[in-house]
Amino acid sequence: MATPETKDNIWFKVVCIFLTCSVMINIYLITNNRGVNVLGFLNRDSDSNVSEITNLCNNLSLPNTMKCMNKEVRLFFKYNFSNSDVPFEELKEYGGNCVAWSIFWADSMETLGFRNRFVIIPMSEKLSHEVVIVFDEDDYCLVDQRYYTCGKITYGEELK
Repeated sequence: MATPETKDNIWFKVVCIFLTCSVMINIYLITNNRGVNVLGFLNRDSDSNVSEITNLCNNLSLPNTMKCMNKEVRLFFKYNFSNSDVPFEELKEYGGNCVAWSIFWADSMETLGFRNRFVIIPMSEKLSHEVVIVFDEDDYCLVDQRYYTCGKITYGEELK
């Protein structure tokens, strides 16, 4: 026959196991960038098309547009080494490499009125990496697949 201390000890272990499992599931859900519905707790799949996303993020400053667009893109982002220049639906479904994502960002941000330039970084004789710089008269953002960083453009007098 178990003593009260033993029963308390068993309950303590059960609670610890339950909490550990809960934390592990939450970590998986937070870090799962492919938008998979895991155990029905969270559905991060996005049915939106590119115009729905750009409409959500329209009429904002460049840094705020990037923040808005990135929030939407992270719901379905996938990296796929072999997909380079693909339509949005295929990019969303199967993912793409740095070229595909750079094209997506350039086209999407151009739709919203921002200009862009592609940057190709040679990594070796056979391998390179592509990013895009998006800009307007006040700001610029360097966009690398699902990551970005923005800065303010300064002119002449401000540099003195």
